[in-house]
Amino acid sequence: MFSVDSRHPRLVVVIHFWAWGGEVMEEGVAAGGVDPAHGTPDGRGNLINDWFTTDFSSGGFDLDAVGTLSVLPASFSEWILSQKRSDASPSADPKGTGLPQLVEYFTGGRNLEVKVSGGAAVVEFDWLSYRMDGDFWIEGSTDLQEWHVLARSNRGGVMAGENGASITVSAGQTKRVKVNPGATPFRFFRLGGGLP
Repeated sequence: MFSVDSRHPRLVVVIHFWAWGGEVMEEGVAAGGVDPAHGTPDGRGNLINDWFTTDFSSGGFDLDAVGTLSVLPASFSEWILSQKRSDASPSADPKGTGLPQLVEYFTGGRNLEVKVSGGAAVVEFDWLSYRMDGDFWIEGSTDLQEWHVLARSNRGGVMAGENGASITVSAGQTKRVKVNPGATPFRFFRLGGGLP
């Protein structure tokens, strides 16, 4: 039994046990660096040594098919534990960035982007739609006093526009949401969220 520190992919040793004889083959040892003659890029473009590649699909063990799996937290409370945060309040800001941790949970910590298109503000943000244990919304204001919901998610992974706003949502688990506020000239925007 061995463990691998996935932060150092160049130190990975893959041990392959052949099913028909107990032979052991080591692959991908790169203690002194990666040999460009044998290196192939992984999903991030980093070279890895894969000295025993196979050119057929029914056998062998290639490093390009090895990955590190992590279990995603199933709820906000599990996410708080996985982040090792002591304050579980949705409105807490332990990083001091001005982003409440519930909004960080729904967006992956990415910020709003506001662009001007055709004289109107268009707001874009990321939304981790597989996190469905709460409500997530974006609001707009003209004066920082009165706020109007422009788009809101339901707990089924769907986001819909409100108050005359139109939205476009990209495909995938991390969705890029683009909100056009409509006729009201909103100048200020904020993300919000709530738990049941």
